[in-house]
Amino acid sequence: MPTLKEIIDRVDANKVNGFSEEEKTAWISTAEMQIAQEIFQTDGSAYDWDTDQDTELLLGPPFEDIYELYLMAQIDFRQGEFNRYNNELGQFSTRMTDAKAWYIRKYRPEKKTFRWFY
Repeated sequence: MPTLKEIIDRVDANKVNGFSEEEKTAWISTAEMQIAQEIFQTDGSAYDWDTDQDTELLLGPPFEDIYELYLMAQIDFRQGEFNRYNNELGQFSTRMTDAKAWYIRKYRPEKKTFRWFY
């Protein structure tokens, strides 16, 4: 599983931005809470850059790009790059749908159907 610091470092290496680690941590926390609620049906928690840099995030391969897409979208939104923002947020939504479907297939029990005979 990727850590908070790894995701921020990857995005910073690919996208020039002047936002602080604290701001980026808050944005990743938002994504993580959405993942926790929509996929795992639990409560997520907010991260603090100073204490949670090495904390592993909920999703690993092949879905860890979800965090990068969300973070890049937030950066682009705040920089006024709305076409890029829309593109990245669309990719984020698609990957979230993929992750939900994967989780359901892998971990949720099958519904049993009953046949009634008269």
